[in-house]
Amino acid sequence: LRIRQPQNESYYQITKELHFSQMHTPHSNEVEEHYCRRWVAIKVLEEVERKRLNGEYVGTECAIQRSKFYGSENEYLVISLGRTMISKKNMNYSVVIGFILNKELKKRIRFWQDKQIPSDIVNVTCESCPIFDCEQRKAEPWRIKMEQKNIQIRTTIETLRK
Repeated sequence: LRIRQPQNESYYQITKELHFSQMHTPHSNEVEEHYCRRWVAIKVLEEVERKRLNGEYVGTECAIQRSKFYGSENEYLVISLGRTMISKKNMNYSVVIGFILNKELKKRIRFWQDKQIPSDIVNVTCESCPIFDCEQRKAEPWRIKMEQKNIQIRTTIETLRK
């Protein structure tokens, strides 16, 4: 993935995707929802922007994280590099490489469970995330609330039919 962030802004956009074997999460959304702030790529961009604003930015930021998607068995080892772009003024970019943690990868990359690699439960967007106590949430989970309301309506209708 390649993610961009306009400087002095708090929104992010996936601008490039490459999935080799299948469509993996995360992927771009076309409805301008708020991407999960638990992603290592977003954390890297936040660090680039923080350092840029404080006059501390000297070059590329790099981070690694194990990311497990909420409600899924999918877990990834994710490496992200972020920097400001000279050719695109006022823009920060992050490039992300994610490896699905399957048996084969765990045999080949022996440091995948190193205790110094942070691990986090992530999701795709705030609007579709059922992690209600998320401290990084940037938008209400309206998709989840709508889904719960629809379930409640269906349950009520079924009860009335009996």
